[in-house]
Amino acid sequence: MIKVETNMGPVITGTMEYELACVYESMESTKAMSAFNDLAFRTFDKGFGDYMDARSRTSPKSFHHVYEWNSVGVKTQRLFRLIRTKSGKNGMRFSYHFINSKKVAPIDPILGPKNPNPITGRFVRKSAVFRNKAFIMEEGRDVRVRPKNGRYIAFVSPNSPRGIAFSSKEVIIKNPGGKQVRYALAQSFQGWFSSGAGTKYLKASGAMDKPGKVYKRAGTRLPTSLQRANISAKFSKSTIQGHARAAVIAAIAQEYGTI
Repeated sequence: MIKVETNMGPVITGTMEYELACVYESMESTKAMSAFNDLAFRTFDKGFGDYMDARSRTSPKSFHHVYEWNSVGVKTQRLFRLIRTKSGKNGMRFSYHFINSKKVAPIDPILGPKNPNPITGRFVRKSAVFRNKAFIMEEGRDVRVRPKNGRYIAFVSPNSPRGIAFSSKEVIIKNPGGKQVRYALAQSFQGWFSSGAGTKYLKASGAMDKPGKVYKRAGTRLPTSLQRANISAKFSKSTIQGHARAAVIAAIAQEYGTI
């Protein structure tokens, strides 16, 4: 807490201490930092999400894995989300988390009803949910597929007749998302924040003006006890700090919409 020592009247001193207390409470207090961090995180979450949606629509081969099937660039179909962790007393760090896919993987047209086996007339009718597709494709990991109930697996194979191969054993699929997707989200995440794009977005949103607005609301409105006090009045530091804290909390509710 900043201390003021002066030979001015106690009312003037009390007023200065109140304003300085409001500066601290608006900028450095846990309550103020928590409100600012919450707003900053929501702003970064929206900004990075919008950035990824737009970039994915122009480069679907690089980012199809972080959206549900056939929904590249659609906000509600993202398979990633921004997360934060605490850093120090009032700081925070950002990272991202992959979300499991819930939709059944589409069947490649070459395996479907438009290309049935010329002898048996059979074609692939069922697929499955590839739950960890975002994480596995981002990491470029192999996928191992086994047939169920002793049946065969049908899969696309350019070197096989009709482009289709069958196996009753485990099949290993390398680079299931294609080479372009490997670490594509990681590079975009790092690039957006390290380039300063995230900070620019935060500034443009007006979020960084909030602490100053909180102080303006609280610091320029002296408590009634100070306004009406005579020149010989005395105020304890705890009383002044209490007034400042209450004023800032009310200002935070007005500016951030939360307490």
